[in-house]
Amino acid sequence: MENLDPKPDVILVYGTLFGYLRRLLPLAKIMRVPLVLDAVEWYQPSHLSGGRFGPLAMAFEYSMRHLAPQADGVIAISRYLETYFKGRGVPTIRIPPLFSPDPPRPPQYRDLDAGLHLCYAGTPGRKDKLGVVLHAIASLGKDASRISFHLVGLGASELDLLMKESGLDSTSGIRNCRIMAHGLVDNSTARLIVASCDFTVLLRDRARFSMAGFPSKVAESMVLGTPVMANLSSNLDEVLADGGNAIVVSQPDVACVATAIERALRLGCDDVRRMKESAGKDGIRLFDPEQYVACLGDFMEARVKACTR
Repeated sequence: MENLDPKPDVILVYGTLFGYLRRLLPLAKIMRVPLVLDAVEWYQPSHLSGGRFGPLAMAFEYSMRHLAPQADGVIAISRYLETYFKGRGVPTIRIPPLFSPDPPRPPQYRDLDAGLHLCYAGTPGRKDKLGVVLHAIASLGKDASRISFHLVGLGASELDLLMKESGLDSTSGIRNCRIMAHGLVDNSTARLIVASCDFTVLLRDRARFSMAGFPSKVAESMVLGTPVMANLSSNLDEVLADGGNAIVVSQPDVACVATAIERALRLGCDDVRRMKESAGKDGIRLFDPEQYVACLGDFMEARVKACTR
């Protein structure tokens, strides 16, 4: 790679994996080319194979603390990572997950049945507390019959497993809710489902992994015009306005989520429509790629100039 002619202007690396940085940092110095990291997360050691003291966790911690700060620049996904790398003296720009808007907004599910349509898109893994959402819905009793919960990315078998792991397989309350497990679908279909719902639901514990990352589910949902029901992890305090583009959940526990869902059930059609319009406008303002073209171009140009001095 060092013999490339012409040589690249920048080496842009997605993530901060040890194996990549151990090889690319020396190469960038030999080539006199700036190396810029797209830093998107700081893994929770217990979430990795081998656990806290396993080789993956140790390699990633070493990379974040010793290798990544040697980069010539960082594109940070969150305020947490921006603060960390700036504190290590690395030129850093913060850019959240970006999604192009997808107008016009499709027909809304609530116009068909006047119910509350919630959605979750993705696979929860160990990050997202989807079981808490199911328990919260179950706790609402008969009111759960007014709720439809759309799960995109989970099929019937994954839903059954999640219900059993959450201890909800024999709970009558959750059976009042209409749960639709759409399974794995293509991106355009997933976006259509999210854009047709009233709220995207996302709950995460306030831990280092959730503060260092930024939930792309929030960004995409807002760009599609769907408000968010979430607690404030990452730097969502800068993004979500309670009663405006979101219903903010005070804590990611069953009682607080149930309270948030009850708030949503009390909203009138005009209130929901207003929140959807607010989410769409804020989503385009905050997460449309066009909003970041100039500043990212300036940042990369500055890295090239600094490396060639």
